[in-house]
Amino acid sequence: MGKRLKIILPVLVVLLVISVIIGWQIIKSSPQYSIYQVYQAVGKHDYDKFKKYVDVEGVSNNVIDKALASATEETKNNASNDPFYQLGQTFAMGLITAMKPRLKEEIVSGIQKAVEQGNFKTEYQPKNVTNFFSLIDVKKNGKVADVLIKAQGKDDLKLKMREMSGYWQIFDMDLPVPKTDTANGGSQDAKTLKANFGERTGITQGWFLTVEAPEEYKPTGYSTPKEGNKYVAVKVTYENTTDKPNSYSTYNFKLKDNKDFSYSDTYGGKEPRIDSGDLEAKGKVTGYMTFEIPKGNEPVSVVYSGSKSIVFTSPNSSTSP
Repeated sequence: MGKRLKIILPVLVVLLVISVIIGWQIIKSSPQYSIYQVYQAVGKHDYDKFKKYVDVEGVSNNVIDKALASATEETKNNASNDPFYQLGQTFAMGLITAMKPRLKEEIVSGIQKAVEQGNFKTEYQPKNVTNFFSLIDVKKNGKVADVLIKAQGKDDLKLKMREMSGYWQIFDMDLPVPKTDTANGGSQDAKTLKANFGERTGITQGWFLTVEAPEEYKPTGYSTPKEGNKYVAVKVTYENTTDKPNSYSTYNFKLKDNKDFSYSDTYGGKEPRIDSGDLEAKGKVTGYMTFEIPKGNEPVSVVYSGSKSIVFTSPNSSTSP
């Protein structure tokens, strides 16, 4: 019996060690652990480590686009018939659009400064990695995850992460969206809908949107993609069937590729380009949005986040909203 125990015990120890190693590797490759590394980087003011786990430029782009889309939607829901008011709103949106590159620089710079010099808010700081897992809800959808970080007495943080090589990276975050007064005709549909490319889809009362399938665009002018990238053009049509003019936005769109990366439209590209603006009663506007993506990637869907959240895909696509 003693001899058997001498043989069995080393085997059990080895198995336990292997189990611990495998379990730790699973933990290390989880979204929760990557977020924990973000907290560690902020706590130690390590910006290089922070950038590994957070796509700083991507998050900055998405935050600006969502803020602009929200502002445009609010203006649309509270439009005045005063032509001077409408002119002022159009002028203001034009200025903000022109300032977008500068705004992005400011946000990126601000994030870096906050990481390197800021004080970490304790209401979001976990005591340890074990405690941390209880603060985070993760819903995976392939190589993308929706993450909710819970905080006592504070607003929850909603993030989007993508799987990298052995870790996860934050590439988007949700902005707080104020509730819209439905008495004024506004409503916010929390459910993400799915529509086919080329399908005329209602987005709010009397307004329709049609998004055609993305196609590669090879420019002939001065505007060209970076080396290793390509342009993808998407034809978009807005229709206003109401009796009143109103504004529409192109900040509500993202192109998603087969590797779960999302892109904002680029300046230039295929003509005629569609830009945010005002649309007269019973009017229609059609134009192209152009996105720059890596040559080895393929576009799979276009995501619209306005008065409704809609994912436009091919009829046979398996992409989930």
